[in-house]
Order: sequence, then C-alpha cells, then structure tokens
Amino acid sequence: MLLGHLKTTLSLALNQPLETMTLTLLLASVCYFSLHWFGRSLPVPFTVLSNATALDLSENGASESVLVEQVVVSFSKGQELPPYGIMNPAIVHSIPDLKTAIDDLYVVDDLGNSLFLRDLCYKQYGECVLSSGLEFLMSNPSKDQILESLESQSYFVNFDQQEWRAGGLLTTLYLNVSTPRQQKLARIWGERLSTLALKHFYVEDLSMNFQKILPDGRYAYDLANSWKQLLQLFTTSHRSDLIIIAVSVFLMQATIINVFVNFRTLGSNFTLGFAVLMSSTAALVVSLFVVKIFGLAMNPVQLFQAVPFFVLALGFEKAFKLTRAVYEAVGEDKTNMRERIQQALHQVAPGIGFDYATEALTLLGTAAVASSHSHIGNLCLLAGVLAILDCVFLFSFYLSVLTLKIELGRKSKTHPLKKAQPKKMKSTMPHIKLFIVLTFLAAHVISASGSVDAVSILNESSLLETVFKNTNPVSVHVSRPHVFLPMPHLYEGAFEKVNLEPHTSSLYPTLLVVLCMTLAAGSLLMSKTLETKPVVEIKKTEEMKRMDSGVDIQTKKPETPLEILESKLKEEGQQSLSDDEIISLVDGGKIAPYALEKTLQDYTRAVAIRRLLIERTSYSKLSESLLPYDHYDYTKVLGVCCENVIGYMPIPVGVAGPFKIDGQIYQIPMATTEGCLVASTSRGCKAISMGGGAVTVLTADGMSRGPVLSFPSLVQGSALKRYVEDEGGYAFLKEAFESTSRFAKLKQIKIRLAGRLVYMRFVTQTGDAMGMNMISKGTEKALAVLQERYPDMEIIALSGNYCTDKKPAAINWIEGRGKSVVSEAVIPGSVVTKVLKTTVEAMVKLNINKNLIGSAMAGSVGGFNAHAANILTAIYIATGQDPAQNVESSQCITLMEAVNDGQDLYISCTMPCIEVGTVGGGTTLGPQSACLEMLGVKGAHQEQPGANAQRLARIICASVMAGELSLCAALAAGHLVKSHMIHNRKQPGSCIKT
Repeated sequence: MLLGHLKTTLSLALNQPLETMTLTLLLASVCYFSLHWFGRSLPVPFTVLSNATALDLSENGASESVLVEQVVVSFSKGQELPPYGIMNPAIVHSIPDLKTAIDDLYVVDDLGNSLFLRDLCYKQYGECVLSSGLEFLMSNPSKDQILESLESQSYFVNFDQQEWRAGGLLTTLYLNVSTPRQQKLARIWGERLSTLALKHFYVEDLSMNFQKILPDGRYAYDLANSWKQLLQLFTTSHRSDLIIIAVSVFLMQATIINVFVNFRTLGSNFTLGFAVLMSSTAALVVSLFVVKIFGLAMNPVQLFQAVPFFVLALGFEKAFKLTRAVYEAVGEDKTNMRERIQQALHQVAPGIGFDYATEALTLLGTAAVASSHSHIGNLCLLAGVLAILDCVFLFSFYLSVLTLKIELGRKSKTHPLKKAQPKKMKSTMPHIKLFIVLTFLAAHVISASGSVDAVSILNESSLLETVFKNTNPVSVHVSRPHVFLPMPHLYEGAFEKVNLEPHTSSLYPTLLVVLCMTLAAGSLLMSKTLETKPVVEIKKTEEMKRMDSGVDIQTKKPETPLEILESKLKEEGQQSLSDDEIISLVDGGKIAPYALEKTLQDYTRAVAIRRLLIERTSYSKLSESLLPYDHYDYTKVLGVCCENVIGYMPIPVGVAGPFKIDGQIYQIPMATTEGCLVASTSRGCKAISMGGGAVTVLTADGMSRGPVLSFPSLVQGSALKRYVEDEGGYAFLKEAFESTSRFAKLKQIKIRLAGRLVYMRFVTQTGDAMGMNMISKGTEKALAVLQERYPDMEIIALSGNYCTDKKPAAINWIEGRGKSVVSEAVIPGSVVTKVLKTTVEAMVKLNINKNLIGSAMAGSVGGFNAHAANILTAIYIATGQDPAQNVESSQCITLMEAVNDGQDLYISCTMPCIEVGTVGGGTTLGPQSACLEMLGVKGAHQEQPGANAQRLARIICASVMAGELSLCAALAAGHLVKSHMIHNRKQPGSCIKT
C-alpha cells in the first residue's frame, strides 16, 4: 500500500506539477497556522479523591474539578548547588518578587472583569486552597519548622539535612475548573504564568515566544520581551552549549552553501537549490504539527538549537542525486521527457527511499532508547518524523519544481549538463556531519538540563489526600509544572567568591557577538558564492573531455560572450549575427523580446526570431506552424495595431453583391469563417436591388466619451452641472476641447449626477476617424480647464462607462454613438416569392413574433433583429474596424410590413451606433485598406471631412438589412438548417440554390 501511495505521488508530481506544488504548499501553510494557534487543552484527569481514597473516574462521577498548577523554584540537573541551595540568602531575598508577580497575574473574562488567583482558586470554607512554599520561605522559618515541613514533603525538594541544603522549592496552587468558563480562564492564567518575565528568575524552557498572551487570551507580538529572553538564554546557557551552537550553525550554513554550489554544476544557479530548501522547510513545518498532535511541543529556542542538527543529520545529497539522475536520463532528447524522468525515478527512487527509511528507523529507535533524556528523545522523534516527511516532499514538491524547470527549458539549444559538468558530492562532508551530530548528542546527554519532576513529587506525597479529605468526589487535573530557575548572578558569587552581575560579565556577550559574526560570515559567503560564476572549472572540464575523446579542440569555437555579441550588433548591424546569437542576447537580457523589431530593423526577421523564442513554451513548433508570418508589411503594424507579433491570421474574404445602395452599385467585402453568411447576404442584396435598391439616411454623427468625476459634496457637483449646461460654460469647454484637433467638433455634453459623482458624456464629430483617441484627448483637455475652476474636483477615470464603449447599454440605444443610420427598401411580392422562396405575410408574421416580441421577452437592449452582428462584424474585420465594438454597433431594430395592398414587402433597419472610421488603426493595413478602396471610402474625404466614414456606415446598415431579409426568409421557409448542412457538410454546395 505504501508503495502504491509513493507511485501515486510520483505520478501527480510528473503529470500535474503545478497542482502538486500548490497542494503541498497549502498543506504546509495549514500546518503552520494550525501550529501557530494550537492552544493547549485542559490536562486529562488522573484520579478522583474522596475521603483520602483514590477512586476510578469511570465508575464514580465527580461534582467538582480542580486543576493543580505547580510552581517550582529549582536548579538545572547536574548543576552544583550553592550553599543552602534554594535557601541561599540571595535567592530568598528575591522570592517576594516572584510571589508578587504570581499574585498580580490576572485574566479578563467575557464581561471585562479582571480575575486574579484569589478569584480563580479552589476554595474550602471561603479560603483558597494552596500549599505555598514561597510564603513559607518568606516567613523566615526556624529549623524546627523546616524539619516539620519535611514530613509532609509539601515545600522542599531533595532536601539534604547534613548539608542543610534544598534542591528546590514547591508551591502548589489549586484552580477551580468545574465549569467551561472556569476552565477557559484557568487555561489562560496558566499560559500567562508559563511566560512570566522576571528580573531574577527565568523559565526553564525559555520559550522565546514572539507573541505575548493578553489577559483575555488573545495574542500580541512582543519583540522586546523576546529580545530579553534571548539575552537570558545566552546569560544562563553553558559555555560548551554556546560553542556547540556556534559551530553547528556555521556548519549548517556551509552545508546550505554547498547545496547551491553543487546545483550550479547542474546548470541551476538558484532555482533548484532554493526549491530543496523550501521542500525541507515545508517538511519541518508539517513535522512540528504532527508531533504537536501527539503531545510533543518544541519551543523556538529548542528548534533553533535543533535545526542545525536536522540539516547535518539529513543533508541534501538525496535531492542532488535525484536531480543528477533525471538530467542524465533526459539528456539532449526533447521528446518523451516525462517518460524519461519516470525511468530515472524507477532507478534512483528505491535507493533514496531506502536511505530515508534507514535514517527514520535509526532516529526513531534512538528516540525510544533515549526516553530517559526527554529532550534528546523528543529531538530524535522529531528528526525521525522529519525524515519521513522530507521524503514525501522531495518526491512531490521538489520533483514538481524539477519537472517544470526541465519543461520550461526544453526548447533551449543547450542542455544544462552540456553547460556544466556535474560533480559528485564531496566525500569529506559526511564525516564532518557524523562528527558534529555525535558531538551534539553527546553534549546534550551529558548536560541534559531539566528541573525536578514536580508531578512525581505531587503523586508521591500525601498532599492531595490532605487537601481533599472529607470532601465530595473531586476530579483532579495536573498541569505541566512551571519551573523557574534563579539567574546565575544571584548565587554564583556565593560559592565562587566573585561578583558576576550580568552587566559586568564579558564572556557571554563575547559569545553572543561570536555567534552573530558566524551568522553574518555564513550569509556573506553564501551571497558571494551565488554571485560567482563557475566559468573556469566548467571550461576546463569541457576541454579535458574533448581531449580525452580525441576531438581537435580548435574545431569547436568557444561560446562568444554576450558583451562581444552586443558590441558586434551595434557596430556591424544585425546581419552580422546569426539567429542563435540574437536569441542568446535575448536570453541574456541584452534585447527585450518586445523590442526585436526596433533593435534589428528587420521586421520579418524579428517576427521569425520571436517565434523561435515563443515555441519553447508553446505546445507546437511555431517555426513549422501553419500560422504565416512572411510576405507581410509589418511597418504598419508596429506601434499601431499589435505587439509581440508572431504572424498574421488569414481570414477568407467574400463579397456580397452587386448591391444598389442610394443609387450606387457596391460589392460588399465580408471576412468570415461562417458558411452561408456571405451567400445569404448576397441573396438579400439581389432581392433588394431587384426592388430598386436600398435607401439610407444618416440621422446623427457623434462619438462619445464619458468620464466620471468626484466632488466633496453634492452641492459642488450640481454647481458644475449648472456651469456646463450654461451657454457660457459650454462655449468655454468647447473651445478647449476643439483646440486639440482640427477635426474634433464638440456637439453636446450630457451630465448626470449620482450622489457626489458626476458623469459627463462628451459627444463629438471626429471626421473620417472612428475617433476614440481624438475624443479622449479633447476630453482630457476639457477636464484640465474644468479642474482649474473647480480645484476640489477629482478625476476618477477618463472613461466612467457612461460612454459606453464595447458594452451593451441603453444610453447608446437611445442617444446613439458614432453614426446613427436608418435604411429601408421595398421588395416586390414576386421577388419575395421567386428569390426568397416565401410570402410577404409569412415574413411580416415572423419578424413580429421573432425580432420584436421574442427579443422583448428576452429583455434585449437593441437586439430586435435576427443577426445584425453577423454582417456588421464580417465587414468590420474586412475593413479594419475594431471588432470588439460590434457589441454596441450591432444594436439594430428590423421592421417589416406589407405595403401596396399587401402585395409588396417593406423592410427597414435602424442602427443608432455604428462606430466606424476610414483612417487610423487597422484601416492602414494593406488588405483592409484594399477592401475600403473596393467601397470607394479609403482614407479621408478630401472635400468634406467625415463623408467617407458616414458613407461606410450607410453601406453597413444597408448590408445588415440585406442579411436580415435573407435569414428571415430562410426561417419563414424552413430552409435554414438544410442550407447550412448542404453548404458546410458537402463540397461543392450552394446556399443560393437552396
């Protein structure tokens, strides 16, 4: 089953690398936040006491619950005790500070009440139940009183009567936790007690919490207290511990540097090395969460000491071994990459998995054997779990990164193994690692620190029986003891006869400085290593390789440095460089991919080179693609129509016609890939022309731009509205607007208010240009002069969607935008019957029920037509218009009625917002310009500016009417599906014949 899960993991990493990376990082993130906010729960009750007799909780219920919190003042194990031990006068003198701090510790309930120990304690006869060794020692007891207290074993720990010296002082507190509210408050109080910051005492574990626990249970960052605890750590640590930590940190950094150095030999300067560190870090976070679930918690200081041990114990050789095997399997063959990677995994994965299993079993076994030394056992347990999860993340997260890196570089001309010859991991590193790991474990075994076992003292004593004698059954919970150790300066002078006040000690600050210098030196060395390029070693390796193979060294020229290529390009021009050399300049950042045309000044070659660059991450080879790029004038594209050009898209262009419009004959160009569209429109043109042709009328001409403004108040916004609507204000804005272009003629400014927001709609004639750039420029100028008059005015956006551009909107349907055109025609009944294959009555009925009632039922805005967007978009593409503007331009209402006593058919199309131009944009391109020339509207009208664009709008409206006529006829006659099937499914075919 385990092998099956491993195969599933490998399959996911290979086939869905991005998804695998996301899932693994998400898992690590969830574990981190769960670990960060994982609160400790109430300890499990271990006994129920009644009448001095222990009862089983499962058989006898308890009406009350008590949490036992123990405060122990003690020394580290193995430490030589000072004279009198805990009863040393200097320590006794500092006991009141600890007692006061405990008494002043409080929590806040949901109602905001402050509760102290006296409020939380378990009470008998109205008094708190406690056994306070602190108060006993503060009372300056006599020898007889001390000897009497020893009989109950309630105050002193490890008391030596001959030396008259105590190893520890015990204070037992009892908190009432009978209700959930009391349990919550007691837990918060206990957590606050465990992080109590004192001047003369420090907590045993030095938890180094970067967050402090507030009285209401919330957390808040407290970096100042963390720094204080860090200083306490260095002040109270053994010198040998500090030396071992400094050496292990230095070796850890050397190991990490070695990771980047080794991966550079595989051609990865940063990515793979960083991915290995990310993988191991994520595994560590998940490991901490796993062991936390089973009750093992490591604080940040212990983790700081343990991380070098983890790095040196596990190392990163397995990731390097995996990467090297994958690169060698892939080689220079770009095909079947994932299959080759899978083959490499089948070869190396079992060996790597066996190494991980060996390490995990060894560490877990050591954890079981070292149970007497809890810190060493916990450390080895965490390391064992980490070994298992590091294996999982190596074959999931890291393998996904490796797969992506290979796939993204699969189109590269040189494989990473050609750029740099891989080397084996240095053989001396395992010996150094073994030595430091053994030293680390030995040092912790010898100097394993810890306080007296307060819980065992409590269980061995008769204290509980004394406290709860003759009471109802009580459920007793025992918390982890809170151990406080005296600062060394309190007692070291008492038996070493020297004054070691913290501010006079020079050894510990010196060691702290040495540790910081070690960290800085390692970081500097890493940065220098990453900056250095292994050029000399790589070249030497390649040269030796060619000599060994008998190949003449002079037959292959060394790679030309980028600086030389760049200089050659500037001096001799792009003709002097090959395509591969230009690609090298792009890869080296010397030429931006989007600036190839500007740099090379050969647009076709620039497009060809860009295709070679793009095909590295494309699913097809653009160099062999059917997308054409040659024989095209890119000079009219650059900076006008498109960027990052890789070719052009040929679209079939057909003609509908001949078509008589306003007395002139036109052939209508239509670029489309929809079968039957051109043929159907052509049939409509024929029918209309046989009836005398189409007549068109231009009802309005004005492009719009609608900025949105903001004012501090509605009053100021309404003041602007009145000013603009006033004749003088409008004239002032019109002058400013029209100063930006000789073709821009401001016709109207429409203003609407929405609270403090002001929406203005500038309507302008723009000559033969479609006019968006022209009107935007004029609007910007008008707003600038308005802002001088209204300094509090804020321009939110030049386009506030009140225009409205490329979106369906009722304002365009009602007010119009661009050219507003109406077209009409009368088709004789005989033509309807012979050409359109239907009747006048059927046409009128279909139009009412489909285009009018059907569109109304759908809630359409300007969609009262059959397919106006079809014809309009096809002409737009053919003539170089903006196809996206078909959204509003295709708004149309088609009307039909029977005339001449019901014998003939009258049809009209009303289109209020046809947005077209005959200059600028796509109209400058050769093919599009040729289609405009077919219609006689190419470029600007020489005598009447705007006439060509208006004529194009008329032609489009009439053509839409022809398309509407033919499609509605096909629907009325039931020919639509049949004609499409014939024309699209069989060759040759004709929609017209149908």
